[in-house]
Amino acid sequence: MASVIATVPPEYLVGLRGITLTNASGLNRSRRRKKTKHRARTRNSIEALGFYRQAWHGQPASIELLVDNIIAQCPRAMRLAPIRNAFFADILFHELGHHIHLTQAKQFREREDVADDWARRLGRLYLLPRRLYLVPLLKLLGLETSLRMRLPSRA
Repeated sequence: MASVIATVPPEYLVGLRGITLTNASGLNRSRRRKKTKHRARTRNSIEALGFYRQAWHGQPASIELLVDNIIAQCPRAMRLAPIRNAFFADILFHELGHHIHLTQAKQFREREDVADDWARRLGRLYLLPRRLYLVPLLKLLGLETSLRMRLPSRA
């Protein structure tokens, strides 16, 4: 995870307390039963891949990733570390997109669309130095469309 965070420009991390990796069964009862809005639909929070908690009452913002839900998304390909890191990076960049949207670049569009756009931008920064080995590997396994990140070309 440290290599993923190292590719993010430091100005986007201002105000973020930390990133927590946990599993869905580790959530307490009230958080498991909680409902969240996602693209105008109500979903159980236990099905989510990650959460962004904005700063509130003096508490800094934080990101929480649910590892077991992320791994369940693509179990066979997760055995390869570069692909596993790319999937985790995609979810992390999406949640970080919520943070950037609220703290630095407010846009008046659907918040999930804005977070997806930031995930693509940050994903390019992450994939650019890795494109020689990661892009062909993702294409070989047919996973390039399952990531929100647009893969950089070799040009």
